[in-house]
Amino acid sequence: MDVGVLVGLAVAALIMYIAWVHNPQLEYHEPGNIHWGHWLFLGFLWFAMVAGGVTLVLSLVSVGIIWLSSRTQDPTSEGG
Repeated sequence: MDVGVLVGLAVAALIMYIAWVHNPQLEYHEPGNIHWGHWLFLGFLWFAMVAGGVTLVLSLVSVGIIWLSSRTQDPTSEGG
């Protein structure tokens, strides 16, 4: 499984827990009723932002490492 997905799931679960405990103005739950739409949408947004961001950063780092390693192994890139 992708590292970005795992980090995204962990952050989304933490944010959903904080929202559940804090529950401003009974936005996510009230006695006898859970507002699933708001609560799950919050978790999905945080998951998408964090998983996408971490995956993007790790992909760019990976491409940079591959690019740098190919430059150091290429004898024509030494300038002569």
